[in-house]
Amino acid sequence: MKIASYPSNIKDMAENICRLMSAAAAQKGLALLLDFDPACPPIVTIDVNRLRQILENLLGNAIKFTESGYVILAFKAREKPGHDVNWSLDIMVRDSGIGIPRTEQATLFDAFTQVTNVDHKTQPGTGLGLAISKQLVELMGGEIAVSSQVKVGSEFTLHFQVHGPELALRAQMPRQHVLLIDPLTEEAEIIVRRLRALGLFCTIVDDDQSASQYLTHGGQVDSLIRSDLADQAEPRHYEMLLSLIGKYPSIQVFHLTSRARCSRRMDDHQAISSEVMLRPLIDR
Repeated sequence: MKIASYPSNIKDMAENICRLMSAAAAQKGLALLLDFDPACPPIVTIDVNRLRQILENLLGNAIKFTESGYVILAFKAREKPGHDVNWSLDIMVRDSGIGIPRTEQATLFDAFTQVTNVDHKTQPGTGLGLAISKQLVELMGGEIAVSSQVKVGSEFTLHFQVHGPELALRAQMPRQHVLLIDPLTEEAEIIVRRLRALGLFCTIVDDDQSASQYLTHGGQVDSLIRSDLADQAEPRHYEMLLSLIGKYPSIQVFHLTSRARCSRRMDDHQAISSEVMLRPLIDR
């Protein structure tokens, strides 16, 4: 296997992978989330084709072994000024799946390893994928590690030293206030980090009832983002929110949903949604 490193847009690659895998995640009712740290350079010198192969394998496993909750692809980086290889890049694939017993983690990257679930049943499908992924990571000069807890989930971390541009100064933007309705903490935290990086104020609430209370008590809102995960709450709270938003025509409202659900949910929320946001969230 040969490695060919050149300046590549890893942010575009991450967005394309998430688009590709969003349908598989949505079919299982999972939230597939992309958390690309605003401080992370989008273009670095790396073998982007090999990296894509590794991440597709890790995300495919995460979706396969997760029955509810989420799968997150996260990118974080730390600049090392004055060095030729001037960025330390960490890429994480995190899930809320079945987890991996501690006794099996040491051999997880061996060929043909299979994971045992909490009922002591062998889970097929890891096969050669993780062994090849580890080999590719090491050929790229990186490291791969796993941390996991049974019935809680797993996190695979890739660590690379790469070359990238120095951080550019971020433009100042108007300070507007966004109200986010999202009961999934992991998704809410990612959205808030991205909005705050744009200079926006953010308030998070879990459900429609809390959003209504916030508006009733005079909370400032310029934009409202409502996740379809809030649909699990009582319908009367949603109707109350609809009524309140009707009194504030200046509020721009966004409905956050999965691509698979979009066609049937748009009409349901047309009364309050000026725009639809599709998971996984991609910067435009």
